[in-house]
This record gives sequence, C-alpha cells and structure tokens, in this order.
Amino acid sequence: MEDNTPVLVGQGQFTYRGPPADAPSPLQLLLKATEAAALDAGLSPQALAALDSVGVVAFAIDAEGALAALPVPRLANPPASLAQRLGASPRWSAYTETGGNSSQHLINVICERIAAREADFAVGRRGVPGLADEKAARQPRLRQL
Repeated sequence: MEDNTPVLVGQGQFTYRGPPADAPSPLQLLLKATEAAALDAGLSPQALAALDSVGVVAFAIDAEGALAALPVPRLANPPASLAQRLGASPRWSAYTETGGNSSQHLINVICERIAAREADFAVGRRGVPGLADEKAARQPRLRQL
C-alpha cells in the first residue's frame, strides 16, 4: 500500500442522555466524539495535536431559516474551535453545508487530500446537538467571541 492511501483508522461517537440542564455544549460534543475516535485508533487524545486537517459538518442550528432565529450560542468557526481545544494547528479546515450527504462528502474530500499528499493526519466530525440546543434556547442569548 502506498503511503498516501487514505485509511480510516478510528471512529468515535458520543451520545448524551442526561438532563437537558447538564447537556454538553456543541463543542464539548465534538471534542468527546473526536477523543473517542482517537482511542478507537489506539491513539491518546494528546496525539490529536498533530492533526493537519480538521473538517466539521455544519450544525442544523447554523442552517438558514427558522433554526437561525433560535437564541442559542453558536461557534464562529467550529473547526478552528475544535482544533484549538485539541491543541492542533491544522493547515486546512472546512465547515460544510448542513444535511444531505455532507458527512460523506467531507470524508471524500479528506481522502482526496490525503491521496494528493495535501494532508497526512485528518479528522472529519459531525455533531448533532440536540439537548444542548434545548438547554441553550432557555438561556439568554450569548455573544460568541
């Protein structure tokens, strides 16, 4: 196998089932699932600091339309926020459109970048904040920095 053959080596998922008042933020959900993927791949969460590519599928709360009016805190740049929490400084990042086959398209793009030797160590994440959004909707609108 050539050294630029894309290989998926870990997957991670985190589902919160507790009370809405204690729900993790969307960033915390992404972080927990990403760390679970690292562990599944046999890596420590600290190894994620070496990521050179970070992609995140857009949250439904960021879509145009009625959801955009919900008074929930939003991340200005989810891939950059995730990378920062992981201690990574990626050369490339993407925040996709929401819905459809966005998750698969993100993985395809990451694999193409690896095959083209434009990336070596990447993560693609999809988060579906639900209870976290419900909790936030009951809080005063927060300004994201």
